[in-house]
Amino acid sequence: MNSKTRNQSKFSACGLATVLLTASLAVAKSYDIAVDTLSLAADVVDKTMPAFPEDEDMRKGQEGWVQLNFVVAPDGSVVDPIVVDSVGGEAFEQSAVDAVSDWTFEPSDEEVANNSVAIRFERSNDSGKASRNFMRWYKMILTDLASDKVEDARANLERAKAFGGWNLYESSILAIVEGRVADGEGNDNLRREALRQALNIGDSNALNAKTKRELLASLVRIETEQQRFVDAGEALDALRDTKGHASVIESLEEEIRALEAGIAEATEITVPGVVSTPCDRESGQALWAHKPSLRHFAIENIDGDIERVEARCDSGRLVAPIDSQEAWSIPEAWGDCEVFVFGEDGASFAFVESPAIKEDNELAEGALASSIVQD
Repeated sequence: MNSKTRNQSKFSACGLATVLLTASLAVAKSYDIAVDTLSLAADVVDKTMPAFPEDEDMRKGQEGWVQLNFVVAPDGSVVDPIVVDSVGGEAFEQSAVDAVSDWTFEPSDEEVANNSVAIRFERSNDSGKASRNFMRWYKMILTDLASDKVEDARANLERAKAFGGWNLYESSILAIVEGRVADGEGNDNLRREALRQALNIGDSNALNAKTKRELLASLVRIETEQQRFVDAGEALDALRDTKGHASVIESLEEEIRALEAGIAEATEITVPGVVSTPCDRESGQALWAHKPSLRHFAIENIDGDIERVEARCDSGRLVAPIDSQEAWSIPEAWGDCEVFVFGEDGASFAFVESPAIKEDNELAEGALASSIVQD
């Protein structure tokens, strides 16, 4: 779990298509690898399943989860995969990237830029339970929180994450605890990130219906307040699909009205952004991800090094250095989009959205195509 208040995990509320592979190795270890198709705008022809990484530096029992976004070129090959979020470490990220890079899709006349998958790496015999070592850390953090010692809770949480070796059950519980610590710190950005990661990686063994309802309700509140209306709408849809949701939905009446008004009436939206590296590690590509509600956006109030912006859409892609212009527009014809901002870990900015005017869209259809650059 990234502790730096930055990386935005992408959460798909429902309808995940899952491919499951159990691989038995010569050393008699058994692994479950599941590929969840969050959103594919292109038609897949062939999938290479990821390999469970065998890293000598990996702690016993370590499991991983990786979310990727990638572009499908006109010839059907995968290009420019990026790690949006992950737990478990770099070895899992690399295995996921290597596998997805070998996938092939139906060729088309243009590139398809907005594709997202999440891959779970689990050990068949060890997953779904907490170790004694994990419980020791867990109880220390809860004791700190019960005593209002938020700084001590944060310090122990960071030590637990640095110690590592957790399975996905433990990682999901750790993410929930991170949300509680962030709440005590008054850090809604980090709390949002922690809640989304817990929902992404936690299965029914880690998240019972009550816990899932509570996490989703908190997300609706935070994301509506932050004007992340697309994400808030997805969280609300997921909550409505959860058993026993009626009383929780009733408690969100004010937030739902604000969400509906924001979607229908917003003329300017400002979302705080902070660039971070997935999985809280030294290497990797630092980024910030966001699903915009409106079609015109600007990057303002930059503090730190911001390198480039990229909008990956169902039927188009915009890539431009930040210093090339002050604002950009996404044509309606490009469909649903996710915007990525790349830069130095810790760099912050304001992402300002507004409706795209007709002239902007006409410009975008022609001129923005020339701003597409190759990494």
